[in-house]
Amino acid sequence: NVEPPKIAKSRTINIILGPDDKVFWYPGIADDPDNPPPLRVTDFSADGIRQVLLERNRALFRKISDFNEKVISGEVDIPRDSVQNAILQLKKEDDTGPIVLIKPYKESKYRNFVDIIDEMSICDIARYTVVDLSWLEEKMVENALKKDTVVAESN
Repeated sequence: NVEPPKIAKSRTINIILGPDDKVFWYPGIADDPDNPPPLRVTDFSADGIRQVLLERNRALFRKISDFNEKVISGEVDIPRDSVQNAILQLKKEDDTGPIVLIKPYKESKYRNFVDIIDEMSICDIARYTVVDLSWLEEKMVENALKKDTVVAESN
């Protein structure tokens, strides 16, 4: 039996692909059935899940942007063909960016799965994986869909 890797709660973002092109998300972990975290709902629009991911990944974006500016200004003297490798190294060493757990709900569409993988690339998310929904998360989504008590939020 292999132990799953320990993931920093503060860096974790759970993205649940819901029915009707809905995207539910919450930070941290849902480990207390008596007090589950509030689900936020968004979509794949320009102000949707991409804004959430970009906001969470801002520190790494800033590092890459600063590095590029130093290369352009000549402050960092590096051969042009080494710039991409240096950026890849920045991504590899990043300890601030989000760790995204993608979880398809039973009524989600395959198209939305493709969409969220595209968003990982667009937003330069260095660490993400697809995992199964826990029973508690499934219950959270069902309650949200039933009662429509989801915290509506675009970012």
